[in-house]
Amino acid sequence: MKQCIECNRFRIEQEFGNKISETTCIKCKRTHLPKKEHKPVIRKYRKYALKRFYGLTEDDYTSILKSQNYCCAVCGSNDPKARSINFHVDHCTLTVNIRGLLCSKCNTAIGLVNEDNSILDKIKHYLEYKPSTSAEKRYPMPLKI
Repeated sequence: MKQCIECNRFRIEQEFGNKISETTCIKCKRTHLPKKEHKPVIRKYRKYALKRFYGLTEDDYTSILKSQNYCCAVCGSNDPKARSINFHVDHCTLTVNIRGLLCSKCNTAIGLVNEDNSILDKIKHYLEYKPSTSAEKRYPMPLKI
């Protein structure tokens, strides 16, 4: 166990990253430290990709993000999560119309269900279903969709 110098909490060594000398936990690094500036090549490609794939300029992207209060359009998180420092541009795969900006988790979830509302309804029903404590009574789960 080590103590983080930012939050003063005791955490296991794995929560500090790979270096033994780390004194700040990964969670604090993500929330307290300023984000590193990307290399110019990566920024240039991002600018190109926004225009090429979605018809957006960086100003358009920023205005969408501002209209969403700088957070994910689905869950309301202000952290893009995962490896990306930017929110994902969510678009309809049929019409390519932009719906909003999403964090990695919400973007992945929508992609995994193939943008199918019936699957989302089934998942919602599954999560709301409260089984009894007995394993025999738990299955089969009644489907009311």
